[in-house]
Amino acid sequence: LHRTLRADAVPVLVSAQPVRMVGLPVSAQHWDLASRYQMYHAGALLFAGLLANRGYRTRLAAWCFLCGTLIFAGTLYGLALSGPRWLGAITPIGGSLLIVGWASLALARRPSSD
Repeated sequence: LHRTLRADAVPVLVSAQPVRMVGLPVSAQHWDLASRYQMYHAGALLFAGLLANRGYRTRLAAWCFLCGTLIFAGTLYGLALSGPRWLGAITPIGGSLLIVGWASLALARRPSSD
């Protein structure tokens, strides 16, 4: 489980780079990336919520997944719908929260002092 969670953080980090799909306009690329990340992290949020009674790290992971998904996917949806370009500057904040969520979930196996 620990290796799986650590391995899941890597795709978040790598795929946050600009996606170049052949034949799709940039707005469709944004929409596709946002919908995939929203779907993946909905499952991660559910998993972290089920483990929330195990300590503060799983609760932190759940909050990071929730806020990160809202910010990351929300700004990409906004960009896809011809929103202001400054939304692109906020998107990495959501991606960073998603990475922190995966790291917190991976560290949740370690004994905590709460």
